[in-house]
Amino acid sequence: RDGRQEDMTKRATWIFLLAAAAGTFFYASFFRNLATTLTDWSGFGSTATIQMFHNFLHGRAFQSSLYASASLGETVGFAANPHAFIHLDAIHVNFTPYVFAWPWALHPTPAFLYGLIFAWNLLGGGWFAASILRRGAGRDRRGRAALAGAVLAFGGLLPVACQMAQPLLFAGPLMLAAYDAFLARRRVLFLFWIVTLALVSEDAAMVAACLGAFLFAFEDGGRP
Repeated sequence: RDGRQEDMTKRATWIFLLAAAAGTFFYASFFRNLATTLTDWSGFGSTATIQMFHNFLHGRAFQSSLYASASLGETVGFAANPHAFIHLDAIHVNFTPYVFAWPWALHPTPAFLYGLIFAWNLLGGGWFAASILRRGAGRDRRGRAALAGAVLAFGGLLPVACQMAQPLLFAGPLMLAAYDAFLARRRVLFLFWIVTLALVSEDAAMVAACLGAFLFAFEDGGRP
């Protein structure tokens, strides 16, 4: 059994190394493309986060200066806005992401915004994933850690290219942090992370609710 477990750990390690190599290629390609005039990643949805942070840092917190043409219809919630600014709650409700506006102010560019998102997900997600594994992975912790690292290094961040720096991308490590606090039975810390997660956006609040439902239904000690 020990030999089989060692073999599985080696396979997981190889999967991690391949994922890390693919992830490195992805990030390098992404930023190379971002530096050109051909990229889509510096426009569209990413402009919302960029000007959210810019307005927040320049005396117009929670205000948007985006204009949506009437041709977009009612779906965006602020079509044909006649005013120079509109409260962001008319579009999406975001609070927690503004914590990242201050480090972004050090170098307020699209590339640095994406860099913050990548770093937060890789480092923050890696930290809390490792803590979760220390609490419950048992003897096969090394193999599980390698597989978790593979997901973080490559697979889990591919949606960033689709979401274009939207605030919801800050939510992932907070969900892991909440689960880690639950496993540690630290109720105050668990509540802190759940509230922080819910305040990322209204979408993340639904993630928090679903996480609570999962803990209630499937985890020992989850009902309280």
